[in-house]
Formats: sequence, structure tokens, C-alpha cells
Amino acid sequence: MDSWRRCAQAGLSPDSTRQLYPLSDQQLKTLCEQSHNDISAFESCAVPAAASLPKASAFLLVSQQGILLKKIPELPLFRLFRPGFSFSEAHAGTNAVALSIRHSEPMWTFPQQNYCTLLTDCPLYSAPVAPDRSSVTLAIVTNRKQISEWPPVLLRQLISSMSLELRQVTRSHIRQKTESIHLTARQRTILLRIAGGMTDRQIAADLHVTQET
Repeated sequence: MDSWRRCAQAGLSPDSTRQLYPLSDQQLKTLCEQSHNDISAFESCAVPAAASLPKASAFLLVSQQGILLKKIPELPLFRLFRPGFSFSEAHAGTNAVALSIRHSEPMWTFPQQNYCTLLTDCPLYSAPVAPDRSSVTLAIVTNRKQISEWPPVLLRQLISSMSLELRQVTRSHIRQKTESIHLTARQRTILLRIAGGMTDRQIAADLHVTQET
């Protein structure tokens, strides 16, 4: 695997644990503050979704830098995965989270494909919340040996509900900010649709105007 080759060439030891938590407490606190909306949306959506998870499995919220922000549920089985853990290839080597961030698409890695020996009991499935503009990635970690289609299905459902939650938060923030700015009703309508992730073509069709307008 190309990723394994890059890790070996960079001199990363599969047994190394020195760099798995590269941030200071203050750096992690700052990152979590910057990711407040993502963490809140994750907590709101992942807690009820966790009821559908098989035993010995958990949802993970990871920043675009590969830093773990939140894990639900908090299982003793996965003590390694606490806020601040780095899934970056530079720290943990080949794993689904790092590959998903780099390629902006869903990725699987099974125990024998994970570079770091601490991950050799952990199948990982990861996918970005929104490949074109998301600042976070979601993952499922499990120690179940029999893996079927449930991780992609559950993660797609969580991504859908979390994306909706984030759009609602964005709309709310825009409403608050635009109340003090002089905008016409039409300008405010268009701005809210942009915040909702609609394209120019979708907005034009929704408002029954041409795209050039």
C-alpha cells in the first residue's frame, strides 16, 4: 500500500506512541473551541444514533488535521481514543481516518491494514461530513470481527442528520448577523439558501428566476 510505503520512508515506527497526542492542552482546548458547532451537532446527533451501534463500537468526530475531538459512547475498550489523539499519517501511520481526510471520500481499513500496532485490533470506517466544504470527518471504530454493511449505513445516517443540524446552526447565525445589516428580503432569502448548501442553479430554480439573475 502506498500509504504504508510513505510511513516507512518517513521513518515512522509502527510501535511508536510518542506522537499520538501531539497537541498541548491549550492547543487542544483552542481547537475544540474553534470546532464548537461541529462538536455540538455531533453530540446532538450521535447520542441517539449510538443506540443502533453494535456492542464494542463507537462514533468518532475528527478534525481535518486528524485530531480526535469527541467519541460517543465513551467505552473503556477504546481508552486509546480520547480527545487529542492524532489519526494523521505522520503520527499514527496508515488508517481509514487519515486516508478519508486525504482523499475526501469514505475509507475502510481492517486491522492488518492499519500501520500502527495499537490499531491492529480496530477495524475503522471513516467518511467526511461534506467532502466539498467540511472541517470534520466522522468514523466508526469497532473490535467486532464480523463486519457487514452496518458501518457505512450508520455513518451515512449520522452524516445526514449532522449536516442538517449544522445547516440550521449556520442559518441561525446568518439571521442574527444580518438583522443589523440592511439587506432586502430577496437578498436575505438568497443568503439563507446559500448557507443551506444550495447551488446557484438550485437557488434559481427555487426562486423561479434564471441563473444569471
